[in-house]
Amino acid sequence: MLVALALVACAAPAPTLLMRDPAVPVRSLAAFDLGRLAGDWTEVAHLAAPDTGPCAPGRLTVRSDGPALRLDGALCLGGVRRPISARAVAVGPGRLAVSGFAEDWWLIWADDGARTAVLAAPSGAFAVVLDRGRIGPDRLAAARDVLAFNGYAVSALR
Repeated sequence: MLVALALVACAAPAPTLLMRDPAVPVRSLAAFDLGRLAGDWTEVAHLAAPDTGPCAPGRLTVRSDGPALRLDGALCLGGVRRPISARAVAVGPGRLAVSGFAEDWWLIWADDGARTAVLAAPSGAFAVVLDRGRIGPDRLAAARDVLAFNGYAVSALR
């Protein structure tokens, strides 16, 4: 019996590396109309686990799809490039249920002009900084500050 338990323990999946302090609450951007995300975005930074290789910045197109949003492109999620072709439905203020993803995506920050946005998994599995053009150093610094404030490991930001 002891051998069987040892074998089961060895077969258990390795825990997922989360790049966020779970003791720090995450806040989504409640007063933002998610429809303002519509348009073309370029990934300018992402959190990556230390054991992941390089991941070329991705792009994301967001279109209105009735009461939902349509997401198409590819992003580095957790440091791994992932194609995205999904429908996203608001499930709370600043929170999206994205088809094909087990965890909701939270909008944790966007600047006043909706030029820069930070989308993240509240668990810490991923966070991406998106911009509509060339991000200014002030907005990149603000995105870093918001990630740190919400407990994300900005040391893992690439």
